[in-house]
Amino acid sequence: MSFHLLNPQEISQLDPGGTLKNSHDYFGQAFRVRDTVAAVQDYFSHYRVVYDGSDRPTQVEYFLGTQPHITQVGTTSDSAGSLNNKYFFVYEPISDQQYYFWYNVSGTGTDPNIANAVGVEIEIDTNDDSTIVALATELSINASAEASRFFDARRINGTVQITSKRAGKTTNSVDGNTGFLISNTEGSERLVETVDISYNGANPVWEVRS
Repeated sequence: MSFHLLNPQEISQLDPGGTLKNSHDYFGQAFRVRDTVAAVQDYFSHYRVVYDGSDRPTQVEYFLGTQPHITQVGTTSDSAGSLNNKYFFVYEPISDQQYYFWYNVSGTGTDPNIANAVGVEIEIDTNDDSTIVALATELSINASAEASRFFDARRINGTVQITSKRAGKTTNSVDGNTGFLISNTEGSERLVETVDISYNGANPVWEVRS
């Protein structure tokens, strides 16, 4: 049995064959397919699915995000290129996608290209102090077409606060190799309902538990 953490757009709700995959958008909340589980409430923001060895869903838990995850990043000054190619990690709630924010000092850096993670480049100059490093971090995150969909960055002196735009739990942000002080205020979510799925031959049998 495997556990998958999914965005709502990755499968239409409880569509076993996946024929309606990507048919609605998370933010637009445009199209939801619930005809087989009409008892599931409408007020949820995301769900998690458990699959069996045949890749069939056996349980779906519906959650409502209540508080966003907040990361505080205490930056340091660069010293003769000490931050070049260094990075830290932040995770997008709901899908738990990993992002790494890496520093390119005076144009001499190389993207670490971390597998299965989304990279965001932050350009700074040699010997920039922590306030400038924090400002560059804020501006780069908010200017990134990918990262700005999920995160909002705000600088206070040499600290950057990165707030998830989605409420819910996710993996805590951690340092890669920058030496920055990173702390987390965990997001929260509430379980709305659970749907257990068994199979009579090829036909799914649904049982809703509140």
